[in-house]
Amino acid sequence: MITETMTVNRAEGLHARPAGELVQLCKKFQSEIKMGKTAANIPARSILAIMAMGIGRGEKVVVSTEGADERQAMDAVKVLLEKE
Repeated sequence: MITETMTVNRAEGLHARPAGELVQLCKKFQSEIKMGKTAANIPARSILAIMAMGIGRGEKVVVSTEGADERQAMDAVKVLLEKE
């Protein structure tokens, strides 16, 4: 299991479109991917759960990946969340 804290740099935060992009990205990996504001406890494959967190630009999120491709999954999520 890998756990990292990241800063969301996207101008719109993790609202509709970016949340959808994140869900589609997470579905490409075998690993279980979770995230949250203080602990990684929300499945990153659930658009409603991600949008319900209300994460805006500049906020930090905790992301965890666990599985066969956990490093690749973590790197891909980091790129998506931290790009401007």
